Amino acid sequence: RIVKMLGYNPIGFQTSILPFTLEAININKGLYVIPRYSYFIKNGISYSFNEDIIFNKTLDNETETLSDISLNKVLYQGRFYEHPPYTATGEDNEIFTLSVDRNIIIDHFNIFVYRYNTTDQIWEQWSSTDNLFLESPSTKKYEIRLNSEQNYEIKFGNNINGLKLNPNDLIAIYYLQSDSVNGEINTGELNNATYVRFFTDQFNKIYNDLSPTSAQLLLDDNN
Repeated sequence: RIVKMLGYNPIGFQTSILPFTLEAININKGLYVIPRYSYFIKNGISYSFNEDIIFNKTLDNETETLSDISLNKVLYQGRFYEHPPYTATGEDNEIFTLSVDRNIIIDHFNIFVYRYNTTDQIWEQWSSTDNLFLESPSTKKYEIRLNSEQNYEIKFGNNINGLKLNPNDLIAIYYLQSDSVNGEINTGELNNATYVRFFTDQFNKIYNDLSPTSAQLLLDDNN
């Protein structure tokens, strides 16, 4: 309680990361996007993207190594999950507790928050900050803290330090669940893994509102 009063926010768990080489095979040339939270899975082990991956395929129906992505991006061990939506009360410094089973490991740096603005009637992405005290009144940011119960508290602003939520705003939260040491792999173990696009009805609405790019979605076999 004392360190909380001082503004200290403990950092929680962190999952493994994986540098990789990505090749585009059997697709036409054009601009493509791998949507955020999509993942590769092999032998029950998953590694996910935490952002949209956009690439330009320049060769038609030929294998092409996507060097820029391979050099600048990494995969994160685990899979993203969608928490049931939370309806805001609109109080100052509103706190939502991401409460899950104690055996579930969530990566501290892969918790993402979206708000459905009841005024504009559109989904928007907010970003995390180390300390809301340092933010301006209009900043769309939230603060993450691992509490004594090993659950993450997500705190919003008060229109002085960070923007306050409106009453009845919907909050959507996506988090990366890690397999800890059971998800660690050796070089080459993810070769020929199955690609799976992350998809839920809610996420599809969010993604359409964000409109990140006019690129074609890279779909999996089921989509």
